[in-house]
Amino acid sequence: MDRSAALEPTLENDLPYSKEAEQSVLGAIIADSSCLGEVLEYLKPESFYNSYNREIFSVLMRMYLASEKIDVVTLLDRVAGEGIFPTESDARVYLVSLVEMVPTTANVADYARIVQEKYYLRSLVAASQKILSTVREGTGDAKSIMDMAEQDIFNIRKGRETGASPRSTRSSSRPMTASRSSPGRTAASIWGSRRASVRWIPSSPASTSRI
Repeated sequence: MDRSAALEPTLENDLPYSKEAEQSVLGAIIADSSCLGEVLEYLKPESFYNSYNREIFSVLMRMYLASEKIDVVTLLDRVAGEGIFPTESDARVYLVSLVEMVPTTANVADYARIVQEKYYLRSLVAASQKILSTVREGTGDAKSIMDMAEQDIFNIRKGRETGASPRSTRSSSRPMTASRSSPGRTAASIWGSRRASVRWIPSSPASTSRI
């Protein structure tokens, strides 16, 4: 059995997810860290469904914001230090497999768009499950549930059109600001031409944890 495949967490197969696209995005960034600036126009950590991929991307993003060098060796050191994988050997196997499997770094934007699209589809699933749960619990009348559903769908649509994350209606979100080369630089400015404020949302069915 492929050892890198054995490291993958169990996923819910009925939710939209592209293993190849997620791994190709990460592999392209590790092979050529300049790809990350373009990828950040489309993706954030929660855009990844595979929990290993999500945590690796989070590390890559922090390294990028701190102007740290990114390659297999430096990334392995950070990933191993954060205990993302069971062992450092497991981490090494998975990171090397990411670089080896990426077809070409030239198409990284296409890979990122696939990951983004799957994320929005999972967000729609999460919104649908929320509506169904509210109806079953009998915690609201038809009008309030329709208003909630309309707001959730609007947030997903707005996120898809602007590149911002769909906002959760269940908890408040806080804007993220981070400095790389200038103190006043925000995450929104780093994510290319996207002018909408970038907000973080709590974990939802759109992303899954390791099992």
